[in-house]
Amino acid sequence: MKLFLNCWVVGSDPETAFFVEIEENTYVSQLKDLIKEKRAPHLNHVAASDLQLWQVSIPSDDLEKELENINLAGYTKLPSGKKLAAFFTNVEDDRLHVIAKAPVIQTAPVLSPTPLLSLNCFVLGGTHNQNFIVDIAENKYVSHLKDMIKEKRAPHLNHVAASDLQLWQVSIPVDDLEKEIENTDFARLTELPPSKELSALFTNVERGRLQVIVDTPLLSLNCFLLGDDSDRTFTVKIQKNEPVSLLRDLIKEKQAPHLNHVAASDLHLWNVSFPIDDLPSKKPPTLGPKMRSEKFMSAIFRSRLDTNCVHVVIRAMTKGAPLRGPPPSAYMAPVVSTDELAAKRERFLKKRKAEAPSAGGNPDPFLKAQLAADGNILCNRPHGYASTLPISLLHPVFGDFVEDAKDYVPTPDDAKFLLAFVQAMANIYTNERSRQQEIHTIFHEHKIDINGTSIGPYTTDGDLSFGRFRLLIAEFKNEVGSKGAEPFFQAILYFLEATRILATQHLNSVLPCILVLVFGPYVAFAGAAWTDRPVVQMLSPAIPCHYHNTDIEMEGMLRQSGFASA
Repeated sequence: MKLFLNCWVVGSDPETAFFVEIEENTYVSQLKDLIKEKRAPHLNHVAASDLQLWQVSIPSDDLEKELENINLAGYTKLPSGKKLAAFFTNVEDDRLHVIAKAPVIQTAPVLSPTPLLSLNCFVLGGTHNQNFIVDIAENKYVSHLKDMIKEKRAPHLNHVAASDLQLWQVSIPVDDLEKEIENTDFARLTELPPSKELSALFTNVERGRLQVIVDTPLLSLNCFLLGDDSDRTFTVKIQKNEPVSLLRDLIKEKQAPHLNHVAASDLHLWNVSFPIDDLPSKKPPTLGPKMRSEKFMSAIFRSRLDTNCVHVVIRAMTKGAPLRGPPPSAYMAPVVSTDELAAKRERFLKKRKAEAPSAGGNPDPFLKAQLAADGNILCNRPHGYASTLPISLLHPVFGDFVEDAKDYVPTPDDAKFLLAFVQAMANIYTNERSRQQEIHTIFHEHKIDINGTSIGPYTTDGDLSFGRFRLLIAEFKNEVGSKGAEPFFQAILYFLEATRILATQHLNSVLPCILVLVFGPYVAFAGAAWTDRPVVQMLSPAIPCHYHNTDIEMEGMLRQSGFASA
C-alpha cells in the first residue's frame, strides 16, 4: 500500500512543504533518500543518512504559525532501521506528517598540506622496466592506492576492478628488478588490506627501491569437456583481464594430447554454474550463446565462483570424426516426472528468496539475483538468460495472444475503450497514483476491473484473478524516467510472489499470466509461466499512445495488442 506523506524541511518556507509517495513496507532510510531527492539542490550538501525525521500531525491550514516555534522534542523521532508501516497507520489528509532536519555543516579549518608518499610500483606480468611511481597522500588508504594504480596503468588495467587488485609491500632494489621478483616468495609476504592507512605501512620509503607489487586476480575455472567421463573435470587459471580466445588456448594446452587434433578456435565454450556432483547423472545445461572470443573474463565472470560447480562447458568441433558427446542444445527441454519437477521448483524457490517487488525490481538487486547459481528467472535479462522454448509452446493463451494481435477485429465498444485509453495514457500526471487511478477508472467504465490486490505483504498496481490464480498483472510507472523499480522486473517479481506457493501445489500447470507494463504513455505486454522456474517473454514491443491521430499503423498495433490481452 502506498503512503502519501506531506513533508517539510526545517529552515524552509512552510509553503514549500511537499508530498512524497512511498510504499508503507519500506524503511525510514528510504524515505530519507526520497526527501533528499525531492528537495534537490537544497539538500545536495547533506547525506540522506544524516537527515533527522520526526512524525507529526499538524493541520495544513496554518502551518506557518504552527511551525514558528515548534519543539521537536515532543514528537516521535523516526529511526532509519524501522519500517514506515510501524508509524503511519492512519495518514490523514490536509495535515503535515513528517518534519525533516538537516545537520548544520561546520566550516572545516584550513589544514596544512598532507605529506605525499612516492611509491615505486610494479604490475606482475610486465617487463622489468615498466615500474612506475604513484604520488599519494600518506593519510590515504590502500583502497585509494588501488584506484590510483588502476588509473596510472590505463588502459592495461581497464578490465579489472580496482578493488580486485592485489597489493604486496616489498623493498626490492630496482637495479635488478626482474631477477629480484623471480626470487620473491609471495607466500611469505602479507597482502595489503584495503582499509589500512598508508602512513602506518610506509614509514620509511627509500629511493631506488620497489615498494609495491601489484597483481591482477586469477580466476580458477572448473572446466568440463562434453562427452568426457564425469570425473574428468579440470581447472584452468586465467587472469580476469584476459579474453576468451586465450582461455581456449589454455584449455587446449591443458588437455593435450586429447585436443591436439582440434584448433583452439574450434573449441566452443559456454559459461554455466553446474554442480560437479550432478555430472554422473545429468548433462550440464547452457543458457544463451557461446562465449565470444573477444569478451574478457571480467565481463563474463562477475560474481564469486562456486568451487563445487563447473564454470565452463566445452565442445570440440572435430572434422571427419564423431563427436564424443552431444552439444548443448538451445532447444533441448526433456520431459521430467512430477516428483523431479517439484524438487526443481522447490530448489529454485529456496534459492530465490521472497522480496518486495518494488525493491527487488531495481536493476542492481535484480541483476545480483539473476547471477546467483540456480536462482535466475528466464526472462532474457541479462542477455542469454532465456527459456529453451518459446512461451507460446507452454500454454495456448500466449499463442492466442500473438494470433489475436494480428487478426482480432474490434467491436464498436472496443473502439470507444481504445479512444478513452489512448487519451488517458497520453495525459501527463504529477504522480504514479494519479495515472494508475485514471486508467483503472477507464477499465471499470468498460466493465473490466483491474484493481490492485494483496500478495502477502505486497500489493499489485492492478490484476485480474480467478480465485488464487492471477491471470493478468499490471505494473504502472508515471513516466519513462520515473524513479523506482524497472516495471518489467517488478511485474516479474509480482508474478513470482503470486505463484510462489501455487508452483509447488499445481505441478501440472504452468500458471500462465499476462503482464501489462504501463510506463508514461507507453504500454507493453509480456507472458509469464512456470517450467522448473518462472519463464517470461515479451509478447509485444513498447507501444506509444501519444502517436499522431493520423498514424493509422501505430493505432492498429495498439488496438490489436491491447484487445489480444482482453
